[in-house]
Amino acid sequence: MLLLLAVQFLLGMVVNLFVQVPSVHPGVGASNYFQGVVQGVAWALVHAPLGLLVHAIVLAAVAYTIGLSLSR
Repeated sequence: MLLLLAVQFLLGMVVNLFVQVPSVHPGVGASNYFQGVVQGVAWALVHAPLGLLVHAIVLAAVAYTIGLSLSR
């Protein structure tokens, strides 16, 4: 779990520094913040550049792992 969080942290820095995310994509300016997050992550899983795609996949793995640990 800690390793996944560290990888997610490092990927986030790489994406922030080196990947250009379009300023207009689903989820930008959503009236409901959480709905916008879901739309943005869904867009990233399908249409994003490779770095952002890997970042989103690791995010899903972290969320799944947290869900598993909370259900025990």
